[in-house]
Amino acid sequence: MTGIAANGDPVAPGGESCRRKDRKCRKGNGRSVPHPGEPNFGGWCPNGWQDRRRPGSWVPMTVDYATGTIFMATGNATDQDYGAARPGDNLYATSIVAIDGETGKLRWHFQTTHHDIYDWDLNAPPVPADITTKDGKKVPAVIQNTKQGYLFVLDRATGKPILPVEEKPVPASDAPG
Repeated sequence: MTGIAANGDPVAPGGESCRRKDRKCRKGNGRSVPHPGEPNFGGWCPNGWQDRRRPGSWVPMTVDYATGTIFMATGNATDQDYGAARPGDNLYATSIVAIDGETGKLRWHFQTTHHDIYDWDLNAPPVPADITTKDGKKVPAVIQNTKQGYLFVLDRATGKPILPVEEKPVPASDAPG
């Protein structure tokens, strides 16, 4: 039997890290900053896995019991307002993360803000919902609202957007971070 805990306490959201716990040995075996050899390593600075506090989850997680998927809305990386010490997209921060509830393995992730320096962490739980598309097809979705007022509607199985998401490059600032 396994469970997912925020900062080691299954009822206290927020804090440094979200980890999978094994009830028998209470050993944490999940992490949110990829280590060398893990998928998406490189989304943080080269040694980010050694010196980064991970994004936490400030809100309750939600579960799709039919598939055993846990959906977690994550916060921004720390130091949240100064990004020079954490170059890269900071994958899994300010993201919807889907985790296999039995194994603790990542199923997919969708980052709503890359390299967040504006405190745009996700402050509402992801909402699993079955929606009907305009062509009449029923799709299992997960819906996430954000502090910016955006609403992301993603396929629950893949994390791919059901409604279009347009990302536009913006000019970089001269400010460090």
